[in-house]
Amino acid sequence: MGVTLNQYLGQRVKQHRAVSSRNWRQDDVALKARQLGFDWHRDTVAAIENDLRKLTIGEFIYIPLILDMSDHADLFPVGDDTVIEMAPGLEVKAYSLRSFFSAHRAPRPTRVPSLTKVTKRIAERQSSEIKAAMKLNIGVKELEAICKQKYGRSFSRERDSRITNKDELSARSLQAKRGHAARQLVDELKQELQTK
Repeated sequence: MGVTLNQYLGQRVKQHRAVSSRNWRQDDVALKARQLGFDWHRDTVAAIENDLRKLTIGEFIYIPLILDMSDHADLFPVGDDTVIEMAPGLEVKAYSLRSFFSAHRAPRPTRVPSLTKVTKRIAERQSSEIKAAMKLNIGVKELEAICKQKYGRSFSRERDSRITNKDELSARSLQAKRGHAARQLVDELKQELQTK
């Protein structure tokens, strides 16, 4: 009896990550996946590596891009005779999957704006501006006007401009950095309002 395909893929992700020339952390793999649009974090990668989470079909299609491989065939090393159980009673050797995937490449992704992500971003911006206005005891429109005058842009855009390396941060770190930048802005605006 062999390993399941998910167990095998989890082991391969872990092995590929640990190659000495690469030496990626789980966070690095998660970041690559997020750049493609998948909602991965360090614990997602750990769960996949430990067979606690299965890859979706979309994730499987793009796993070579996430891992900087040329195609799916690279998931199955030459001569690897590991027995993979595809279904109860249906087993294949890893090298035979390499042959199959050598003829098939993952399609190149096309970035299309996600309505869900856009809606979430708009709601987050509005929420941050409402909270800031409440802390300053002013209306949202007044906050917008002050920010446009002082910074030449909205509160949330100014806040986000103060955060460097956004693409390299985990979602939690980005949230913390945004909170810190928002508090700094509120403090600056309090001083501005006190001098008026």
